[in-house]
Amino acid sequence: MIKTSFAYDSSVCVLEFKDKISMKECLESYATEYEGSVESRVGYNFEYKGGSAFPKGTKYVIGYTAGDTHTKMHEMLHAKYFVSGEYRKQINKLWSSLSSDDQNKITKVLYKFGYPKEVHLDEFQAYLLSEKNPERFFGIKFEKGVYKRLKS
Repeated sequence: MIKTSFAYDSSVCVLEFKDKISMKECLESYATEYEGSVESRVGYNFEYKGGSAFPKGTKYVIGYTAGDTHTKMHEMLHAKYFVSGEYRKQINKLWSSLSSDDQNKITKVLYKFGYPKEVHLDEFQAYLLSEKNPERFFGIKFEKGVYKRLKS
C-alpha cells in the first residue's frame, strides 16, 4: 500500500510505502535513470518529466518507508532544492565559500556512496541538513550559524 500526498504547490509527489521492497519495485528504475545506481538506497528522489506513472502535474517524486522520519526529511530537502531557486542559490553560495580541501572531502564522501558528480550539491545539502552531526559525516567544520540560516 502506498500513501500519496503532495508538497510545494502539488508539483512534488510524496510517496510513503509500507516497506522497502515495494518502494524499490516502484521507484528504483526512475531513480537510477535520474542519478545512476546508488547502493543501499533507503529513500528515493527524482525529477519526473511526465507520463502516466504519477499524478498529473508531478514534476518531482520522493519516496520513503512509513515511520522513517529521517529519510523523509532528507528526501523533502531534495524536493526543496529542486523547486526553490532561492534555496539553491543559498546552497551554491555556501559551497563556494568552502575551501577546496573541504569541497574535496565532501566530494569523496558522496562518491563513496556512489553519487555521480551531477547530484553532489543536491546530496550535500540534504545530508548537511538531515544528518545529526554533519561535521563528522563530512569530516569538516562549518561556519557558525550555517544550519540555522539554511533551515529557515
